[in-house]
Amino acid sequence: GIRLSGVGIPSRLCEIFVGDDDEMVLRLVPPEPGSQVLRVFVNGQSVPDEGSCASLEHGDRVLFGWAHCFQVHAPGRAGRLGLPRPPPEATAASVLSELVPE
Repeated sequence: GIRLSGVGIPSRLCEIFVGDDDEMVLRLVPPEPGSQVLRVFVNGQSVPDEGSCASLEHGDRVLFGWAHCFQVHAPGRAGRLGLPRPPPEATAASVLSELVPE
């Protein structure tokens, strides 16, 4: 697994599943009692509740907590779907501009 720490990231935050044809799903896990409030955004949209799922696609931007941003790269899937490889680069400014005020 991947370990991140910071504000908005409890000790266990989510699971990412990769299925057939590199189909990807992010699922939030229930937080442990007393842990901090979780915060996950995909392309600027909040993944609202534990147990919620979000499909991930090549090029998507995922923000964990308040400071960890990643871009999904799935070149095999991109080729099958006709998406650009690599995807347009996400910058910190472009990711922050996607966020909807809470």
